[in-house]
Formats: sequence, C-alpha cells, structure tokens
Amino acid sequence: MPLTCLAAVACFYLTIGSFWAFIERAGVDAGLGDAFIANVLTLGNVFTLAGCVAAVWLSNRSGQSRVLMAALLGMGGVLALLALEISAATFIIGTFGFCIAWLFTDIFQLGTLSHIDRSGRFAALVPAAQGLAQTIAPALAGFLLSRQLGYASVMWLGAAGSLAALGLYVLVYARLRRLAPELADAA
Repeated sequence: MPLTCLAAVACFYLTIGSFWAFIERAGVDAGLGDAFIANVLTLGNVFTLAGCVAAVWLSNRSGQSRVLMAALLGMGGVLALLALEISAATFIIGTFGFCIAWLFTDIFQLGTLSHIDRSGRFAALVPAAQGLAQTIAPALAGFLLSRQLGYASVMWLGAAGSLAALGLYVLVYARLRRLAPELADAA
C-alpha cells in the first residue's frame, strides 16, 4: 500500500507540474490581462490558508481518506472546466478550486502514508515522488503543446493525473476498509 500511495503522489504531481508550468500562459492565450492573472494566482495561493482550517474540520467530520478522494475528484473537475474554457470566471474558479484541492491533497497524502507506514520511510520518499513528477510534467505538457494540441490538452493531462491518483487511493481505501477499518476512516 505505501508504494501505491507513492505512485498516487507522483500521478498527482503530474497535475501540479503541468498546471503551474502553463496556467499563466493559458490565461494569456485566452485573452486575460497580465495583472488579472497575477492577482488571481496570488489570491488563490493566499486563500489556501483558510483551506487549512477547512481541511482539519472536514477530516475530523469525515475522515481524511474521504476528503482526500473528494479533493482529487474536485481537482479533476476544476481542470476539466479549464480544459473546456478559460474565461475570467473559469480562471478564478479554477485557480481557487485548484489551490484548495492541492492543499487538501498534500495534507492528506502524507496523513495516509503516516497511517499505513508508522516507520516514516515512505513519507520520506514523498519529495522524491513529487520531484520526479514535477520534472516530467512540464516536459510532457510542453510536448502536447508542441503538437499543437493547445492548453486544453495541458489541463486534460492535469485532470488525468488527479483522476489516476484518485483511482490509486480508492484501491488503498478499499484495502484499508478490509484490513483496518479504523485507519481507513481516521481523521
């Protein structure tokens, strides 16, 4: 299960790397102004501070696994929205949704690993999984753009990474429900 979680981290960071490498360019391509893009991206990142409180509250109510899976599903949805259209409204919704889902996912990915592997060895490998995917993602997204597939393809790549991570966590959650239900729904 810890290796499955690390694979999910890598899948999720395909999302992160492709989004951050090209979201500003995608906004410019859609005709949004530089100041607007900069302000939305900045406020989206600042807004994640409030998300920390929400993450703790939701985890205490629903367990971190469910919140993690919902965040990954939400991330896939936000990126699908941006793949379909980038306008001022979708850019704001997409950026804020992305930042919140990113925060939730990062927190609960480490929490899931800490429940499964008390030694901490696999949690120590999370930065390696993140770094590997963050190296590959912009190159993969750039390849899609070089094939004239547009920024929508970059957003679909990100959505696919999140949904792949979701699929892996569903497998982990199902296995935990069978082996240790108290861990599956732990806060």
